[in-house]
Amino acid sequence: MKLSDFDYILPQNRIAQFPLKKRDGTRLLVLHRKQKRMEHRSFRDLLDYLRSGDALVLNDTRVRRARLFGRKATGGKMEALLLRRVAPREYEALLSPGSRLRIGTPLFFGRWTAFLTGGNGTVKRIRFQKEGIETWMKKRGAVPLPPYIRRLPGRLDLSRYQTVYARAEGAAAAPTAGLHFTKGLLRKIEQKGVTLCPTTLHVGYGTFEPVRKEQIETHRLHEEYFEISPKSAALLNRVRENGGEIVAVGTTPCRVLETVLGNGGSFRPMKGRTDLFIYPPYRFQGVDALLTNFHLPKSSLLMLVAAFAGLPLIRQAYEEAIRKGYRFYSYGDAMLIL
Repeated sequence: MKLSDFDYILPQNRIAQFPLKKRDGTRLLVLHRKQKRMEHRSFRDLLDYLRSGDALVLNDTRVRRARLFGRKATGGKMEALLLRRVAPREYEALLSPGSRLRIGTPLFFGRWTAFLTGGNGTVKRIRFQKEGIETWMKKRGAVPLPPYIRRLPGRLDLSRYQTVYARAEGAAAAPTAGLHFTKGLLRKIEQKGVTLCPTTLHVGYGTFEPVRKEQIETHRLHEEYFEISPKSAALLNRVRENGGEIVAVGTTPCRVLETVLGNGGSFRPMKGRTDLFIYPPYRFQGVDALLTNFHLPKSSLLMLVAAFAGLPLIRQAYEEAIRKGYRFYSYGDAMLIL
């Protein structure tokens, strides 16, 4: 398929710049694949579409305060988003501006000095001169809001750009489909007999990397760390055996489930790195329903959603969402695909 197949025009005023006052106050577009119809509901109505015996699969990754503001030796401003640590004091990072930097270039982030040590295209490597940046970031680092949120991060983002069930620190961006849940809503879901099943995928460059090649099949995702425990794998296998459905909360747990599904159709406990790139016509085996936000044009996330529901139906749903005034992207509204 072609990259242009996944393009659409979104008015700038549809991009959510702030979270709503209440997490679960967002809107929910319910898309029925077989009937090819849509409903417009509130996120709190998600309960109406879950049954006792189902499993709700969450990504429990926790966003690191990994955005650093600094300057170059020339005095020019710059910033870094630390994606992951690859060696003591050394990180893969996105640098802005970073295209013309040379190996050995010093970068200054307050009292922290780092040097460019390498890189492959957009993703660079930097090494800090001394230990302690991780401890400092937890208190002083900035929330890594995506660039389409055109403001500096504030105190509200410290809590709202994080799911209420975040546990395993390591993400450079939030698994945004989970931002709508409150602890109260999760309790009601469990009381209905739905199993909450945690997985981990540390959202990194693979999730939000732009797809640039017109023939999308030639695109390769940057690897991201994932983990599914023996307990979670056993829970999912039991749900399947008992006839329940598996609902993935976002594209990241969806990729985990498709990665760990064995040839016999069973989920396997596993940890490692995945570069699974899902696009049409992909045949899903581990996911029955998908809860997701609205995604950027030409993104790998939109391609995954199009593979799940079919590109023509996703186009209709996005056009409907724009007409109805839905809010898009990280702090925006949600869609449930059944």
